[in-house]
Amino acid sequence: MLTLKNVVKRFYAEDIETTALNDISMTVNEGEFVAVMGPSGCGKSTLLSTLGMLDNIDEGHYYLDQDEVGYANERVCNQLRNEKVGFIFQDFNLIDTLSVRENIELPLRYAGISSEQRKQRSDQLMTRFNIAHRAGHRPLQLSGGQQQRVAIARALISRPRLILADEPTGNLDSETGYRVMTMIRDLNRDGTTVVMVTHSEADGQFADRIVKMLDGKILLDGQVS
Repeated sequence: MLTLKNVVKRFYAEDIETTALNDISMTVNEGEFVAVMGPSGCGKSTLLSTLGMLDNIDEGHYYLDQDEVGYANERVCNQLRNEKVGFIFQDFNLIDTLSVRENIELPLRYAGISSEQRKQRSDQLMTRFNIAHRAGHRPLQLSGGQQQRVAIARALISRPRLILADEPTGNLDSETGYRVMTMIRDLNRDGTTVVMVTHSEADGQFADRIVKMLDGKILLDGQVS
């Protein structure tokens, strides 16, 4: 599903050049659950942004379903993200002025889906994640675990084939984090491909495969034992 070949990504600040991804090559197959791990600054979040087409690459090749997208323009990237990718963030990234339902339905609004279809899909997801009773609440009225469930529902509303998760339990206590990771694992078992960035060894054990990074390079890529 995803293939990176000799990918390089650089960032520039004043006169300083930083190579965030240094000759990265990897493949993620349909239905895999991959955890990307490593210390802060190792390039794992940049890798996730690259996979989500939030950043273009500087060298190499990035293929999504056989189509090269590493240098695609913003219009093409937006379309592909809307069709194929759902994002889950550490900080939830919910809009405080919108209700739970409105936050979940937001990607469908951007896609021009009818209000009836939006309601049907959001009802299904809120029921699935046990947040239907919070449909009219604002994010700040929810616990951290409830906010993350809303964020997961929003990521799934467009029925993406790929979920990209950036430290999905980073702001949660261990018990709530475990429940969230169980939800993500269940999504994967239902057929959704998952690539997750995490510092947590415990969260990494939910994956099928662990990729360890250091200084913008892949040091280890293997199955979870």
